[in-house]
Amino acid sequence: MSTDPPGAEVRVDGVVVGLSPLVHEVDAERAHVVEVSAADDSVSGRREVVLAADEIREVRFEGGAPPRGRLRVLSSPGGATVRIDGALAGTTPLEAYVAPGRHEVRASLDGFEDAEDEVELSGPEETAVLSFALTAEPRDRAPPERPRGAGVLMISTTPWSEVYLGGRHLGTTPLANVRLPAGRHVLSLRHPGRPARRHPVSIRAGRTTRVRLAL
Repeated sequence: MSTDPPGAEVRVDGVVVGLSPLVHEVDAERAHVVEVSAADDSVSGRREVVLAADEIREVRFEGGAPPRGRLRVLSSPGGATVRIDGALAGTTPLEAYVAPGRHEVRASLDGFEDAEDEVELSGPEETAVLSFALTAEPRDRAPPERPRGAGVLMISTTPWSEVYLGGRHLGTTPLANVRLPAGRHVLSLRHPGRPARRHPVSIRAGRTTRVRLAL
């Protein structure tokens, strides 16, 4: 006895005699019932056989396509590419026929994050529906601001003062060749016994800015 695919359980007259393919002796001139069945239902059948004395005969059962269940895959928005167990299956809305069991389904669409889920079909008559609400990918962050270049600050005060830019101590006046990023800055000028003074200054790239102040 043989089957396609092989490995099916074989019964002769109701008794299990092994897995296909196999050779089995039976009484001649007598009807015998041969039955085969596969665990995945890929092949099954029943046949009555009568053999003459010393006759050798192959009894073969051909399996058909395994029974399949129906799987519907939806997405919002539609048009997502669907892969079932890693294999490309089509685009949503999709209706596919799959073997009973557990399957991994992935949906992907440009501009949206991939989504995946698992579905299990218990039998060939079952219909399962998966619906994905796709999430838009986060927008790229704004590109970092390009460096604006740097310039040089020269500053002197009467009387002398300690010069700060934010929390950074630039030094004691007079100061020369202090390199600062181009743009507008606010300096803090401090002298013992006098109130601190804030002074705006504009630094131009590649240029020297000179400041003279009386506190």
